[in-house]
Amino acid sequence: MRKTLLIFLSLSAALFPHLVQAQTYTGDSWSDVKRAGSGKLAIVYYEIPGMIEIGPNGQPTGVCVNLLEDFKEYVSTTYGKNITLDYQGKETSFPKFMANARRGNHVLGVTTMSITPQREGRMKFTPPYMRNQMVFLTHNDVPFILALDELKKTLAGKTALAVTDGNNVAYLNHLKANFFPDMKIELRDSEKEILQAIASDPNYFSLMDFTAYYQVIKSRLPVRRHNLDVDKYYSEQFGFLLSDNSDWGPLWQEFLTSTYRLSPNYRQSVAENLGRSFMTFARP
Repeated sequence: MRKTLLIFLSLSAALFPHLVQAQTYTGDSWSDVKRAGSGKLAIVYYEIPGMIEIGPNGQPTGVCVNLLEDFKEYVSTTYGKNITLDYQGKETSFPKFMANARRGNHVLGVTTMSITPQREGRMKFTPPYMRNQMVFLTHNDVPFILALDELKKTLAGKTALAVTDGNNVAYLNHLKANFFPDMKIELRDSEKEILQAIASDPNYFSLMDFTAYYQVIKSRLPVRRHNLDVDKYYSEQFGFLLSDNSDWGPLWQEFLTSTYRLSPNYRQSVAENLGRSFMTFARP
C-alpha cells in the first residue's frame, strides 16, 4: 500500500506539479480581528529587491515591508486593534504566487503587482502604492535602440522573454503586432530568470518593470536600458493582491491614499530602499 502511494505521488509530481506544490496560507479576517481585538494578517510574498526581500538578518526588508508596518500602526491607532504581520511564505514562481495568494484564506499577496484592467476584472487589489514604468532591456553588447521602429532591425533573430502570467506578456505582444512582426516570445517563471538570461546572452531581451532596472544597477549586471518611448502605451501602478475571500479591502482603501504616498515616512522609505533617483515613482 505504501509503495503504491509513493508511486502515485511521484507520478502526480511529474504530471501535475501545480497540484503537489500548492500551498495553503491562512490568516484572520478583518471582521474577526475587530471582534477579538487582535489577529494576524497572513502574507505571501514574491521577492523583488528593494521592495520586499530577506535581509542579512533573515527578516523581510524593503519599501513594501515598511508600508506594511505603517498599515499595522494605522490599524492600532485608528481602531485600537493589534495585528501581527505574519509572513507565511515566499514564492519563487510568479504564477504560483498569484494562485496561492488568491486561494488563501484572508491572505495578502505582496510584491510589485501591476494593476491592469484585465486583472481588475478577476482579482482583488489594494489601492496602488507606487507608479510603474516599463523599461526595455538587452545585453550590453546590443547597440543602443533609439526608436521602436528600429526593433525589428537591431533585434532580428533575438528572443523576447516574458514572465508567465506577467504584465509584460501583453506589452511584448503589442510591440510584436505594431513594430516587430517576427518577434519570438518565450516565457519564464520569474524576473530573476529573465535578468540572468539577458545578462548572460545577447540573444535575449525584454520589456520589464522599472524595479528590474534597479536590480541591474544594484548587481552591476551587463544589461543595457534603452531610452524608448513606451510610457504612452504602458502606464500602470503597483498594488497588493488580496485573496478572493478577503474582507480587508475597505481598510486598505482608508489607509493607502494619495496622502499616505506623500507622507515623509513613505517617501523616506522609497529613498532608503531604492535610492532618490527612483523617488518619482512614489508620487500619486
